[in-house]
Amino acid sequence: MKPALILATISVLVLTLIPAIKDGQRRFRWGEDSEVTLLASRLETFPKQIGDWRCISDELLGKTSANQLQPLGFINRSYVNDALKMQTNVFILLGPTGPTAVHTPDICFSSREFTIINKRKVVSVDPDRSSRSMCFETNFKSRDVSGSYLTSWYAWTIDGDWQAPENARYYFAGSRFLFKIQITARYPDLDTMENDKVMRQFLAEIEQNLRSSVF
Repeated sequence: MKPALILATISVLVLTLIPAIKDGQRRFRWGEDSEVTLLASRLETFPKQIGDWRCISDELLGKTSANQLQPLGFINRSYVNDALKMQTNVFILLGPTGPTAVHTPDICFSSREFTIINKRKVVSVDPDRSSRSMCFETNFKSRDVSGSYLTSWYAWTIDGDWQAPENARYYFAGSRFLFKIQITARYPDLDTMENDKVMRQFLAEIEQNLRSSVF
């Protein structure tokens, strides 16, 4: 084989194999590493009692969601505040970067029984302290006769600081793993949703508990 052809063949192999290897690492095709295993085990210790909020259900993922998200660890819980008669869902996922970055509630909820009533915006998770954590906030209205409303907050992290980049898949492309945090709450009317401050306090408590229990 001619030297030029050999070099061309090697170049093609390098350009093909390196991206494939990196993608395989991000998708854990060759098994999970010790760091990810440790993070997954810590996620299981996330508290079921957070201030005045207590967990009332701890759900599994459906088969379709599990196939799409390829979770390495997760919690999918409903919390209730008995004094305020409020309920919320907390979903924290640890998974491969690609699938974890692309699925957002803006797509999921709006394709089902809800309509987006404003564009997502970036908000501080805890504006009362010097936290660097940010998340997306999106408001929805139900399409059914109840006319209820829903707010979704979501973000990603690899180190405890919540991030809300426009393109999460590109932003976290170099990461082997990724956490996604998604919190949702329903409201009976628009005014209650727009003036709610309780859930913003709960977001801050979730962030602090995630830092202490996982990171």
